[in-house]
Amino acid sequence: MVLKDFDLIVVGGGLAGSLVAFRCAAVRPSFRALILEQGPSLGGNHTWSFHGSDVGSALEWLLPFVKASWPTQRVSFPRFERKMDSAYYSIRSQDLHREVLRKLGPSSIRFGVQATGICENQVKVGSETISAELVLDARGVGFGAPGPFGYQKFLGQDLLLEHPHGVTEPLLMDVKVPQTDGFRFFYLLPWSAHQILVEDTHYSDSPDLNEGVYRSEILRYVEARGWKVAKVLHEEVGSLPIPLKRELGWECPPNAIGVRAGLFHPTTGYSFLDAVRSAEWIRNALAAGPWDNGAWEKYRAGQIRGRWFFRYLNRMFFGGVPPHLRYTLIERFYRLPLKLVKQFYSSQMPWRNYLVLLLWGKPPLPIYKALRLFAEPKENNV
Repeated sequence: MVLKDFDLIVVGGGLAGSLVAFRCAAVRPSFRALILEQGPSLGGNHTWSFHGSDVGSALEWLLPFVKASWPTQRVSFPRFERKMDSAYYSIRSQDLHREVLRKLGPSSIRFGVQATGICENQVKVGSETISAELVLDARGVGFGAPGPFGYQKFLGQDLLLEHPHGVTEPLLMDVKVPQTDGFRFFYLLPWSAHQILVEDTHYSDSPDLNEGVYRSEILRYVEARGWKVAKVLHEEVGSLPIPLKRELGWECPPNAIGVRAGLFHPTTGYSFLDAVRSAEWIRNALAAGPWDNGAWEKYRAGQIRGRWFFRYLNRMFFGGVPPHLRYTLIERFYRLPLKLVKQFYSSQMPWRNYLVLLLWGKPPLPIYKALRLFAEPKENNV
């Protein structure tokens, strides 16, 4: 029996990799974890938000990461507004970095390193070979995934305002804005009386994002609300692929986790809940005995296969209505019972609610058109 350098090596210190290493440190006091991250910090440059009911008992160990929480949220459409009574939490990259570093210790994280030769039990870093009982690959997508895709793209700015903004709860969607480049909304998170995150988001047919235009639109939105910006504290930008095929077809290496493993919500593109669930699953698996790669692959494949309906909804959304009218489908969705709305965002929805989404009230599309969209798209434009 050869003694390994570590119990666990995670290649990639993004959201999924950081949470897995953090959670697995609770397997036993002597557990030895190592994160290899090519960047200067953990978590990249992101804000992640979730409903408390989405994560269940995991909320207890997630609380140290939380920057802010609110008891309610709101959505606003041209003909409809809704306030939802549901606890909502937000985590930022710097909070993730701080808490994982505190838990694991500086010697358990290496920054600015490029890992190569990754296999189940060892990793090469330059001329050094590091061994472990288990190596997990959390380096993000890193390869060409088959299309077609839509895109959820955004630019957000963390703003310090000269005067209080008056926003007391997250505004998840402000759709009372021009519907340019697909479905568009602004997202607001009030951190304090003077500090707020303002994000311009589009569900678009193209991944292209002109950062200068987005910054100008944010300034226009802020000025329309009568706010004056004292300082831009932080900025984050992204373009997330929204898959349109029934089968994801997301090839990944063995022992991949996170987005690299195809574990993200097909419709929102968000990976936070999957990262939390994966961290719990892997922690429990390692606590129970030797790692079983077959069991992990079965779990991963089951999660992806079970979300086919969300990918079908994506085809309805991107191919069923003109881009400037996509907001009407989302407005209809937010009129549904809150329990169903939360089930949708958690990607854990009973099959009977598939019919509710399609048939409740006035169906979003004629039946013949909805059935036609069951067919697989062949090109990148649905």
